[in-house]
Amino acid sequence: IDGLMNKNGPVPAYLELALDLIAANPSKVPLECVLEVLGGVPRLSAVVLSRFDMLKALQQHSREEVRELAAQIIAVVVCESYTSPQVDALIHELGRNFSEKTVEQQHGYILTLGYTVGRLVRKYFEQHSQLKREETEKKCKEDLADRLAGAVRLIAEFLIDSPHPTVLNAACSAVGELGRCGPLLDPADDGSRCVKKLLAVVDDAKLGSKIREKAALAAGFLSVGQLEYPHRKLVIQHFLSSAQVYSKCFNVLFKLYICQRVLFLFDFALKTGNQRD
Repeated sequence: IDGLMNKNGPVPAYLELALDLIAANPSKVPLECVLEVLGGVPRLSAVVLSRFDMLKALQQHSREEVRELAAQIIAVVVCESYTSPQVDALIHELGRNFSEKTVEQQHGYILTLGYTVGRLVRKYFEQHSQLKREETEKKCKEDLADRLAGAVRLIAEFLIDSPHPTVLNAACSAVGELGRCGPLLDPADDGSRCVKKLLAVVDDAKLGSKIREKAALAAGFLSVGQLEYPHRKLVIQHFLSSAQVYSKCFNVLFKLYICQRVLFLFDFALKTGNQRD
C-alpha cells in the first residue's frame, strides 16, 4: 500500500493529473477525484499544496458546485498540512471584511469556514477518543472556543441575516457541517437562533427545495452533534408535524424522514446508554 502512496507512486500521479485537469477546466469531476483521494489518504494533502492558490481562487468561481468542492478540498489540506497559526491566519483572512465581498465569494468562504472548523473539531475528537464523549465535548469547548468562536459566529450571522438565497444555502451547509462534527463553539449562543432559523427556512415555501432540504439536514445534524443538545425535542416535534404538510414535496419530505430516523436513533442511544461517537 505504501508503495502506491509514495512520491513516485500511481496515486500521487493520479492526483497530479486531476489537478492538471482542474487547472485547465475547473469542473465537478476532477474536483471530486481530488476530494475522494484526499478523503481516503489525507496525508497526500502535501501533493496539493503546490496548487493551493489555484484551489483558493475557485472559492469565487461562477459555478456553485465548483465552489463547494473546492471548499471541502481546502478544508482537508488546511487541517492536514497547516500549523495552528497558519490555520488561524486562514480563518482570519476568510472572515475579514466579509460583507464587502461578492455573493460568490461569500458563498465559497462560508463553505470553507464551515468545512474547516468542522474538520478541526472532528480531528480533535479523534485525538481524544480515549475520553468519554461528554468529557471530550467539554474539553473541546475549553480548548477550541477561543480560536473558532469568531468563525462560528460569522456563519451563524449569515444564516440568520443574509437575504440572498445563495449565501443562505452556503450557511445552511456550513452550520450543518458544524453540527455534524460536534458542538457549536460559540459560548454566547446554545444554537437556539440557528435552529429556529433553519426550521423557518424548511417551512418557507417561497424558497427553493434545495435550500429547504439543506436546512432540514442542518437542523438534524445540529441535534446529534452534542449529547446534551437543548433543542433536540423541538426539532423532532417540528419534523413530525411538518411531514404531512410536505407530503406533496417529495425531496423535502425525504430529507425530513432521514432527519427523523437519525434523531430517533440518537435519542434511543442516549436513553439506553449505547452512545457511539
